Amino acid sequence: IHGGAAITRAPELWSDDSKTKPNEQTDIYSLGVVLYTWLAGEYPFPDDEKLMDAHRRTILTPTDLEITRKKHYEEKYQGQTYKRDYPQWLEDVILKCLKKDPKERFRNGKELYEYLLAHCNESYNVKYEVEIEQLTSKNDDLKSDNESLSTQLTEMHQTNASLNKQLNNAQ
Repeated sequence: IHGGAAITRAPELWSDDSKTKPNEQTDIYSLGVVLYTWLAGEYPFPDDEKLMDAHRRTILTPTDLEITRKKHYEEKYQGQTYKRDYPQWLEDVILKCLKKDPKERFRNGKELYEYLLAHCNESYNVKYEVEIEQLTSKNDDLKSDNESLSTQLTEMHQTNASLNKQLNNAQ
């Protein structure tokens, strides 16, 4: 059996008689395991001797990513409640990389890269749109405050002029 560490090995590499050699599809699967592990804090599948049999006989599905991440977060930060802190598209990428059937994964690194690039740009655009909206709102608030202060200053000048007139008349 070939194809790297057992826990990151693509399902098609588990067969003793497999003619499949490590390739872009198997690398994409391994990347999915690494990304899942990085985000969830544990492997997507149990790391034991049963893994080979499970890959050969069944369609394994990873443990729910958000539930796993929540479990690890709340264990580490006791008393705090986990709130999802990653975009759905990242989970979609990981799950697509982990498809048992290589035809359901990204075809190659370029396709994966283009998907990531499009979604990263989309996330940044949304982030910047929100920041621009917040700054615009603050700018509007500052304009309103400025107008209010200007009106108050004009009223104070008028009051001051009136008081000066009264003082001059009293003298």
